[in-house]
Amino acid sequence: DDYITKPFGMMELVSRIKAVLRRIAPKEKKILTAGDVVMDIGQHKVMVSGEEITLTLKEFELLGKLLENRNIVLTRDQL
Repeated sequence: DDYITKPFGMMELVSRIKAVLRRIAPKEKKILTAGDVVMDIGQHKVMVSGEEITLTLKEFELLGKLLENRNIVLTRDQL
């Protein structure tokens, strides 16, 4: 997704390569758990008792919000 015109300096090439690598670097794994529920945010997966379940995007986002705010009562607006 980047383009360099000739002639180019070696330092410019190196800095652009580093910038691309920073953008595509793997993100930290974020896994939320509650009882038998395991939610892997990065891979968009939810496991319940060891079985993967399929959720819509809205369901996934809602479950994530609830797991991040366990033991806290959230209003409808906060969700």
